[in-house]
Amino acid sequence: MSKSQLFKVLMASAVILSSALPASATPSISKQNLIANNSLQFHEGTLVSQSGTAEICTRDGDDLNMRSGPGTNFRRVYQVPSGAVVSVSNIVRRGRFYWYQITFRNQTGYVRGDFICNPT
Repeated sequence: MSKSQLFKVLMASAVILSSALPASATPSISKQNLIANNSLQFHEGTLVSQSGTAEICTRDGDDLNMRSGPGTNFRRVYQVPSGAVVSVSNIVRRGRFYWYQITFRNQTGYVRGDFICNPT
C-alpha cells in the first residue's frame, strides 16, 4: 500500500470514529457520582475536569464567599448569593473537601462543594 493510500485510509478512519462521538456532552458533576466511581483515585489537590451548571445553596440564605483558590486560606474574590445558578468548570479535592471552580457574573473562583446543589 502506498503512503498516499495509507493516508487516505487513516483519514477515513478518523472521520468515521469522530462522527461516532457526541457533538457535546456535559457530564454530571455531582460529588456523589465522583465518589461512587471507584476508578477515580483522588489525592491532595487532584483536579477533576468537569463542566456544567449548579446552584449555590447556603444553609442560612446568606451570600457565599467565592475564593481565589480551593481553600479558606485564599482571598475572597466575590460573594455569590444563595440560589444563584453558576457555571462549573472543575472540581478539586483538597483535604476533606471538594472545591468547585465556578464562574458567576464574569468572576471566577472556588466555593466549597457543601454549598453546591442541583448540578447538571
